[in-house]
Amino acid sequence: MTRRGVFRGSPGLRFALLAALALAGLVSGCSTGTGVYHRVERGQTAYRIAQAYGIEPRALLESNAIADPRALRTGQLLWIPGATRTRTVPPREDFPETSSRLSGKRLVMPLRGPVSSGFGNRNGRKHEGVDILAPEGALVRAAGYGVVLYAGDGLRGYGNAIVLDHGDGVTTLYGHLKNIRVQSGDIVAAGSVIGAVGDTGNATTAHLHFELRLEGEGVDPEPYCEKAEDPR
Repeated sequence: MTRRGVFRGSPGLRFALLAALALAGLVSGCSTGTGVYHRVERGQTAYRIAQAYGIEPRALLESNAIADPRALRTGQLLWIPGATRTRTVPPREDFPETSSRLSGKRLVMPLRGPVSSGFGNRNGRKHEGVDILAPEGALVRAAGYGVVLYAGDGLRGYGNAIVLDHGDGVTTLYGHLKNIRVQSGDIVAAGSVIGAVGDTGNATTAHLHFELRLEGEGVDPEPYCEKAEDPR
């Protein structure tokens, strides 16, 4: 059985309330039991914070009603469920280079199709992923084994979107989907169907927006992902 993610209510309102209570000395724990507050420092990511405290990234995000793991702010207070003391979290700059971090991951592009827009600068703005053209309804498959970190339509501009956690700070994002066939907490195998191509969110035509991220930072997926096999 799988669990539904707890992405409910206003993250900003919940954060403000918890922060106010913590600063007033009124909160020693939360409804889920023992824990501590961690103040986010520059360069820290949700993945590294979770790893430092020995918890799953999904547990950290759910405990703080965070839908988008990239949305952490310097100075933000995060509730760490189950922790008994604060821990030191290394900033992103201290991590090994990207190539060595991704070398152990066997990832495959989520579907076949021409790339209409690649990774990098586009019209003066950084394009954090690649756009793959495909007919509406074409099946989208998981780039690798992982856990569904997010599934929904709450990420601004992405429409129906899925974020998979592949471990070691590696995540993939699938945007503008017509439909979503998984839910938060599901474990998915590499190549399993997770959704279908659509044009939801900021999209003018049917395509898949695909991102590969390391510690929340966008990486060009094409050098690290094998080409997808023919549709089955």
